[in-house]
Amino acid sequence: MASQDTYEIWPQLFASFAVCVSGMCTGSFFAFSSVVIPLLQRPDLQGGLNLSLEDGSWIVSLFFIGSICGALLAGPLNNQFGTKRLAIFIALVVNVQWGFVAYNTTLAWILVGRIVSGMCYGAFLVFVKVYNAEITHPNLRGSTSTFYTTNLSFGFCYGLTCGYFVRDLSLLCGLFSLPSLLFLFLSLFIPNSPFWLVQVGREDEARNSLQWLRGSAYDITKEFQQIREKKLTKEVESKELSLCKKVQSPDLWQPLLRVGALLVLIEIGGMNITSQYLVVIFQLSGSNMDPYLAPLVVGGFRFGLGLCSTFIHRFVRRRPFIVLCFVVVAISYSAVALFTYLHDHHDSKAVQALNWIPVVGLVLIQVCDTVGFLVVINLNLQPESFPTQYRSIGCGLCGVITAFARFVMSKCFSQLLEFITLAGAFTLFGVMFVNIGIYCFYIVPENKGQCLVQTEEKLVK
Repeated sequence: MASQDTYEIWPQLFASFAVCVSGMCTGSFFAFSSVVIPLLQRPDLQGGLNLSLEDGSWIVSLFFIGSICGALLAGPLNNQFGTKRLAIFIALVVNVQWGFVAYNTTLAWILVGRIVSGMCYGAFLVFVKVYNAEITHPNLRGSTSTFYTTNLSFGFCYGLTCGYFVRDLSLLCGLFSLPSLLFLFLSLFIPNSPFWLVQVGREDEARNSLQWLRGSAYDITKEFQQIREKKLTKEVESKELSLCKKVQSPDLWQPLLRVGALLVLIEIGGMNITSQYLVVIFQLSGSNMDPYLAPLVVGGFRFGLGLCSTFIHRFVRRRPFIVLCFVVVAISYSAVALFTYLHDHHDSKAVQALNWIPVVGLVLIQVCDTVGFLVVINLNLQPESFPTQYRSIGCGLCGVITAFARFVMSKCFSQLLEFITLAGAFTLFGVMFVNIGIYCFYIVPENKGQCLVQTEEKLVK
């Protein structure tokens, strides 16, 4: 007799990992700007192009303009075509854009490529978290959510490694395209989400998909009935609501306001800046470590500790863990700011003995982002906060909010350095994260081990 306690984990792990390989593509996107901007600043490379940091900021910021468009489009596309077909299409687009940039390495094509890759990243922000939330058993969701961050860390480390050993931009683009080829291959074998299949009226396929994901020994009756009843309830509600009232529904905007505010605050706190400008930050910090080698150390630790995140989230409770991450990031920002200030104003042997501080501080910031913020807030809190009919759209809007905040911060970072220096900027970020941690403590619910049907309404009460 089938049991509700003997679900298989391997089908879920494969499906989740396959779609989360898109994180490797994201990691290579982030590493690209970090290694290419310093290359383009060198007059002996790229046909004598001597790029300023202000001009280079467009390489970073236009990526997030593209991600706004991608996030807006991905929600409706995911609802219309499902994650599998959307993932295959996006993987093809990623490969094509790398090919165009490799063929023509002028600044104009690089900027076009950054917009296109940003659109793909915006789509990742939507369908990865939605798909992972809908296919995995509640007891596994926290662990499988770490697959994206682990892949992102690997892709980031891979990109930094390529940038350290390769100085030819065309060859770099070719190497950066390899993760998207793997993503394309694996996407061919993932099942469609049972939630999406029920939503579009393909219930027989939904049963087969859910049974495949849970294994032949698992009784899917109760779980499938919950999914079906949720869909029927929402159909009744949809018939009673006009389009205007749907947009005004608290099921959408209440969780959007709470989660969106948290995402914006984290970006204003400079979290994305540290990965996009790693080489530049090490150059300005005063550390005597090779500014091209130091990011490799950061990326290596980020990937290594990111591998442990699957086991960490299998056991820890989310709220205390994420608050701890905020505290660690605030201390790390402050420590790097203090070292940079002392190096700029009181350089001495005692200060030089503390050269390890920028490396350790940035390692801790990146690790907390990978193990904490991306998993708990981006990949768990977002999809768990929205009802099924709003999940893709809600996550898409969260992606738009995040992308816009990142665009503003990445474009303004060079001016921020000019006005208050790196020490001042990191001091500001440290103060921001203390306040964000307090806000996070009150709005992050403890959803560990709860199914989506149970978590959907918690943030709209």
